[in-house]
Amino acid sequence: MSTGVGYLLLTLKYNNSWLILASQLIIFSCFLVIFVADFKYTIIPDAMIIVAFLASLMMLFAPESININFYNRLSSAVGAGLVFLFIWSITQGRGMGFGDVKLVFVLGFILGFPAVAVSLYLAFLTGTVAGVILIAIGKKSVKSKIPFGPFLILGFWLTQVWGDQVIKYWMKFII
Repeated sequence: MSTGVGYLLLTLKYNNSWLILASQLIIFSCFLVIFVADFKYTIIPDAMIIVAFLASLMMLFAPESININFYNRLSSAVGAGLVFLFIWSITQGRGMGFGDVKLVFVLGFILGFPAVAVSLYLAFLTGTVAGVILIAIGKKSVKSKIPFGPFLILGFWLTQVWGDQVIKYWMKFII
């Protein structure tokens, strides 16, 4: 059901460009597989990361993509990836898996700045809330592993839907 609803919403949003729509549908499918695989098996398949990245590159060739700043996307991908690589290295892989590092690179490339910051903020926020709730109800302990990939994907989709509103709200505080 989630696939059908996602495809319908994406088709309604991107019906003016078949190339962007195809890219978004592929990305959605890859992220759905990643969400389930990480949630159930705590693994993020490299094949899905690669396909999602290639689909994000496809969007650059759509005539409607004239507003996409390649260098913003690339620097956002590298920046987000380096932050997560740093977290991965200082926790020696115990605090976060390397699949999360690769996933964040792709998310940064798809979203660009400042949307990637919103996405990561929402991922950490939802992950923290879920973790606290799971600990409070006794389903997990403080030392339990909780897969972060599903929260990264949730943050991504929340940003895709409401990211512009969140950015406008944050800009009121910054300016």
